[in-house]
Amino acid sequence: MDDSVLIAWGIFLALAYVLTLAVLPILFGVIRAANRIARGSARTLPAAVGIVNNTQCIAELRTTEMVGGEILNTAQALVGGAGSIADQLRKVV
Repeated sequence: MDDSVLIAWGIFLALAYVLTLAVLPILFGVIRAANRIARGSARTLPAAVGIVNNTQCIAELRTTEMVGGEILNTAQALVGGAGSIADQLRKVV
């Protein structure tokens, strides 16, 4: 085997070793950050569930608001109709 191939192989192997050593602290930092995020999310999960449960009534209030609007429209139509009936009765009497 040619010595230049072995030298090149040795240089690239040494370079890969140095780069690996340079990246290891970054990798361990990412792992530590991921563990902190996992612990934080485990602590906040009960609060998140409580928020979801406490805000479910908002959609129900919107439904109540729509139904209330329909009731108001119907009541206004009834009042208008009642006034019209009263006018007709006044004409007859």
